[in-house]
Amino acid sequence: MTKRRPSNKKPTGANKSLGNSLLNERVRVRQAHQRSKYDAEEIESAAFMEVETNKYIDSITDETSLEEFLAKAQLAGTEFTAERQQFRVIEKETAVVVPSRIDYENNLELQRQLEHRLRIPRRPARDLYNTAEELTRLENESFLKWRSDLAELQENDGLALTPFERNPDMWRELWRVVERSDVVVQIVDARNPLLFWSKDLDAYVKEVDPAKEVLLLLNKSDLLEEDQMAGWARYFVDNHINAAFWTAIEEPAETEAECKSTPSTAASSINGLSFLRTRVQLIEYLKSIGHVIDAPGCKPIVVGMVGYPNVGKSSTINRIAGGKKVSVSATPGKTRHFQTVHVDSQLVLCDCPGLVMPSFAFGRNEMFLNGILPVHQMREHFGPIALLLSRIPVSFFEHMYSVMLPENSEPSALNLLTSIAFMRGFMSASGIPDCSRAARFVIQDVVSGRLRWVAPPPGIDQKEFNSRLYSAETSSAGRVQLEQLEKRGLLEGAGILNKKIDSQFFNAKIIMGKIMKPGKVVLVLRGKYAGRKALVVKAQDEGGADRSYPHAIIAGIDKYPLKITKSMGKKKQEKRNKLKPFVKVVSYSHLLPTRYSVDVAFDKANINKESLKIPKKKRCALAEIKSKFEERYKTGKNNASHDGLLSIGGGARAEAHQPGDRETAPARQAQCTKRAQASLIRSDSLNRYMYWISRIEPGLCITVKGTGESGKSTFIKQMRIIHGNGYSDEDKRAHIRLVYQNVFMAIQSMIRAMDTLGIEFGDPSEELQEKAAVVRAVDFESVTSFEEPYVSYIKELWEDSGIQECYDRRREYQLTDSAKYYLSDLRRLAVPDYLPTEQDILRVRVPTTGIIEYPFDLEQIIFRMVDVGGQRSERRKWIHCFENVTSIMFLVALSEYDQVLVECDNENRMEESKALFRTIITYPWFTNSSVILFLNKKDLLEEKILYSHLADYFPEYDGPPRDPIAAREFILKMFVDLNPDADKIIYSHFTCATDTENIRFVFAAVKDTILQHNLKEYNLV
Repeated sequence: MTKRRPSNKKPTGANKSLGNSLLNERVRVRQAHQRSKYDAEEIESAAFMEVETNKYIDSITDETSLEEFLAKAQLAGTEFTAERQQFRVIEKETAVVVPSRIDYENNLELQRQLEHRLRIPRRPARDLYNTAEELTRLENESFLKWRSDLAELQENDGLALTPFERNPDMWRELWRVVERSDVVVQIVDARNPLLFWSKDLDAYVKEVDPAKEVLLLLNKSDLLEEDQMAGWARYFVDNHINAAFWTAIEEPAETEAECKSTPSTAASSINGLSFLRTRVQLIEYLKSIGHVIDAPGCKPIVVGMVGYPNVGKSSTINRIAGGKKVSVSATPGKTRHFQTVHVDSQLVLCDCPGLVMPSFAFGRNEMFLNGILPVHQMREHFGPIALLLSRIPVSFFEHMYSVMLPENSEPSALNLLTSIAFMRGFMSASGIPDCSRAARFVIQDVVSGRLRWVAPPPGIDQKEFNSRLYSAETSSAGRVQLEQLEKRGLLEGAGILNKKIDSQFFNAKIIMGKIMKPGKVVLVLRGKYAGRKALVVKAQDEGGADRSYPHAIIAGIDKYPLKITKSMGKKKQEKRNKLKPFVKVVSYSHLLPTRYSVDVAFDKANINKESLKIPKKKRCALAEIKSKFEERYKTGKNNASHDGLLSIGGGARAEAHQPGDRETAPARQAQCTKRAQASLIRSDSLNRYMYWISRIEPGLCITVKGTGESGKSTFIKQMRIIHGNGYSDEDKRAHIRLVYQNVFMAIQSMIRAMDTLGIEFGDPSEELQEKAAVVRAVDFESVTSFEEPYVSYIKELWEDSGIQECYDRRREYQLTDSAKYYLSDLRRLAVPDYLPTEQDILRVRVPTTGIIEYPFDLEQIIFRMVDVGGQRSERRKWIHCFENVTSIMFLVALSEYDQVLVECDNENRMEESKALFRTIITYPWFTNSSVILFLNKKDLLEEKILYSHLADYFPEYDGPPRDPIAAREFILKMFVDLNPDADKIIYSHFTCATDTENIRFVFAAVKDTILQHNLKEYNLV
């Protein structure tokens, strides 16, 4: 904050602009208060009059109907009054219509017939006015007539105009540039030059002075093939249009020394049109058409640069000038007035503000594909993609985006966007592919040139003109994703619908109909009671009138009795001994049946769907459920498989069933299904931790949170190495088995992924196939040694080119980050006396289930770090246990931006991490806790960013494509922006959890942050 200053002193320093804004706002409020006291007619003092001045010229390219009406009224100088209560609702329905080839040709013919009416406004002649008022009146009349003519032109059926500049001040800047320039250059996009070229602008330049020269500069010509440039060259030569090909992208080999050493290098020619590849060639070409006189004292020629935004005008000017002279922007309005750039003594560039001139377009869909409209303004995303599908073969989309579309249905925008969104992990909150985000992703590829399409000259077939752009290669990738999309019913088409109907008809009752019986023990997978076990009271396989899907009424226990002791009073014992049952109607898809059943006879007259809708009857149903469960416990009919769920009774049972009790856990885990085992393990661990957290020793409690694979356990290991006792030889020997299991797990994951991705081994021999089968058949969880022949087999597989290709595509499946580390050093791991190093221990992957707590003493201060497993369904159970902890360390893996979750293969890991981080910083239990954000795995980000672009998964990223610094700063901003409390500071650090020195340095800063925050909480600083 700045120092306190007198009220009459002007602000200075870093907060000068903020202070001026506050002073101006204070003056406006005071003037408004004075005006409110008196009528406007009585105010004669100039101090009460507020005069607004326009310091900048704003570009206005698109207006609503009301804004357009008011602008025309202002230009006409007319006054009008509104009639209240007189309104009419106009309903406008839009439909996605993909134009056919005949429609496209008819529209082009109509455009040729009416192109003479597509004009730009003219400056009034000098002899028509004598004063500034007369000039303003003539200009307003000229603009009003021009806008009326364009509105009348747009009323023709089938014609659409691009958004054009509506601010008269911007056109005045164009007039100044044209009058001052000797050569006027229109810079257009070479992929569709006629859309960006204004023929009337060339005519206006000749009207101002016939001696002025005009040039059409076709930028981005590097995106065109040789035959395509030859076709456009013939068109421009035949129509006597002075044009030249150009690319504003600087080639790596081009240097100033090379240009000076070869001044005689001429531009290449294509059918009579020059292709300018270097800045020297372009400068010489501009001087040649401007007729430069090489004599001392002669005036330099002035070249006016006019261009549509997003066509490379600013990039061209910067390249000619040899540095960044003007700012680059993809939207109009960045340049507010014309400016001059002196190149040398013979050439001066005059930069005009980005002008959006009126032009014909085939609807708004084409405007999005050509970059005329920004992609964030797109509201209907199927139209542009449908138009793009009519121009580019489907096989090219499949090869480029590694997707596969149904063969028995017509290509559609819905199927394409759904497949791309599913492959890239673009999922909406409801769990379906986000087609709008996929559409923005595809359109950005079109605008940037990654997905190429070039408009043909008039009279040339579009398909033949672009035939060389698209290879005939086909890809088998995406078959698994296609099958999943078809199973989920997310694709459209007659063949897919028939297949789905047949599948539903023949397999309707064999999935869950024979499993969901009354008394069946099930696990609830979703909703409020996720993770609870329950009994099926009544099942409806066919659905009902209120629910068309199969569902069941389930009953279970939501809250178990708490521990009681003899020292507690009677009332406290009764309160803690209460249990809370639940009853709910749940879909089959949210239930996981086990192999166990319980014989409990519920009264179905009291427990049914109708009674659950009435509060009084629902309370009776809950009371019956509670009594039935208690009765079953007292009769002693329970077995071990139901001990934790249904065996609930009086105080004696509550005394035995403590959160710390471990006697029944192995028995329950041994008799449940594999998925039920994981749920029981988590429940037992969490129950024990809830019991332990209330008796935690004094000290600074730090919780380490984050999603799976973010590096939490690795960070805890580093704390043990840096501030604890480290790992003894006995501890290291205990990790040998885990290292070997990680080796087998990594190679098996890649072998399985090769089948899914359709990758073949580099060595086609059957011997390598047999070795892969031998390695794949090993149960890696039971591996305890690493001996021949497995060492040689795995080493040979790792060196195979097919496995290496599969490793390069590891973002498409689940693979541990330490795979390359272990597989590249197999000989060291296979020695008989192998003892893991600290780096080996840090990189070993062991999934965290439950809670891991590690206390350590740092400078006589006890730090207690608690690592909690990141299970999605269990977070609501443990999140409230960490109330008022000192600090929260949240870890984010920077390298996870292109990966999907292990639990759900259609959700992006970083999106899940953002959701968890938002939940944690907004929970009331963590209001007083400091938040430390660790952006981990920065070393993996530096490797991955070179071939996996961040913008492919987060289109809002607009930084350099291969810059790890810009990428990690963007990710940091994404997480910091999730903080709704402006006063709460999030302390961030970029880390590499496997680098001990990096963690040592970072945690030293974190320790000071934690202590400082703790002192502030107790008002000691």
